[in-house]
Amino acid sequence: MGTTKTRILLLTGAIAICVVAGLLFLLKSDKAYALKEILFHNRYHKYDLLTEEAGAVYGVDPNLIRAVIWQESRFKPGTVGKHGERGLMQ
Repeated sequence: MGTTKTRILLLTGAIAICVVAGLLFLLKSDKAYALKEILFHNRYHKYDLLTEEAGAVYGVDPNLIRAVIWQESRFKPGTVGKHGERGLMQ
């Protein structure tokens, strides 16, 4: 009996997560970014505090910093550019 309740709770949670992810996807204008943000949430959001702090120190919108990171490395810190540049923002 407890197993059935556990399965129902897990299924309900999974459905709720899918609904929220779907809504977030629909609200974003860049669908490719939105999909990857949902699939790789930790990779994309582990730099939030760093981008907020850098934005405050340098007077730059943190969303601009995130946009540059997305464009240059897709939030992959080990990225190496064509001319040997390395890192998130290269």
